[in-house]
Amino acid sequence: MRQFLALLLAALVFTVPAAAAGRGLLGAPGGGATLDATPAAVAALQRLRQVASSRASVPVIVGLRVPFAAERDLQASARTAQRGEITSAARVLLGRLAAGGNRAKRVQTYSALPFVALDVTAAELGRLAADPLVLSISENIKLRANLAQSTALVHAPQAWAAGFTGTGQTIAIVDTGVR
Repeated sequence: MRQFLALLLAALVFTVPAAAAGRGLLGAPGGGATLDATPAAVAALQRLRQVASSRASVPVIVGLRVPFAAERDLQASARTAQRGEITSAARVLLGRLAAGGNRAKRVQTYSALPFVALDVTAAELGRLAADPLVLSISENIKLRANLAQSTALVHAPQAWAAGFTGTGQTIAIVDTGVR
């Protein structure tokens, strides 16, 4: 059972960053210097600004433009350095928002993932979109769980067939909010 839980956690931790990097409403895959300026991306940013204006703010996940590799592929020293770069980039970005007279609300930073989750106003969205540290901006929305697909992905049926039921075990799901 411990191996199954370790595999499940590893699958969640190491596949989320790769998926998240390419799924933002706005983003420059491949590390371009600006946010994507396609009509769909521009419309998405405009929609987020309208939502922020109507509700005073909108919850977003901001992808940071920092070099990133899955931690499983890094030596301990490189993992520590990467976490330092992510933490530093998040501090710089939040500092820039504050220096511009904006103070984002409900800020959540991550040391192992190059993302920041926060509630921002329409003005703050504009500042984020213009910031060179920002790779992507996505609305932070709740999604339905797709358990039917995920159990197969983590090989749960094979674990169940081998007699592992989870009886007597406690499982905690850590959901960062990053898709």
